[in-house]
Amino acid sequence: MTGYRKQLIIGIDPGTTTAYAILSIDGQLITLKSSKQLKLDSIVRETHQEGIPLIVGTDRRKCPEMVSKFAAKTGATKAIPDYDLSGIEKNAVTKGFDAKNAHQKDALAAAFIAYKQYEALLKRIDKALIKEGKQELSEEVKSIVITKKISIKKAVNMIEESLPLVRSY
Repeated sequence: MTGYRKQLIIGIDPGTTTAYAILSIDGQLITLKSSKQLKLDSIVRETHQEGIPLIVGTDRRKCPEMVSKFAAKTGATKAIPDYDLSGIEKNAVTKGFDAKNAHQKDALAAAFIAYKQYEALLKRIDKALIKEGKQELSEEVKSIVITKKISIKKAVNMIEESLPLVRSY
């Protein structure tokens, strides 16, 4: 759908030094930043400049308060791992990327793990839309399926019902 803002996957590592990573919906790194002065409102504002946060991830089993607040403010779905990620796992996931410090590495790992949690669903959505010749609805369908937890077919129907009818005379 034209004009639909791109969907994002965010990884946040809160702390004295806070870091965040922004990925595109297909897992490509857009932004990686850390700072001692980085507050929640700044992260929300900066991510909205890139697009719409769809999923926010953490590297901790117990979701940090900042990640929960980010999700509440943006409507993003939380992606929480079943266990705290080890340093070895974070290194493996972030290998080849230029993380300037451990905080950026943790945020990047959180974003990539969040992407991995949803990767199969995202690919299934694309496959279904290609089959129906409706791939232009991809980002919007992904947003609806993930945030509302409904089927791909229902999401497509919701979008098509909201489109203005075009009459041919």
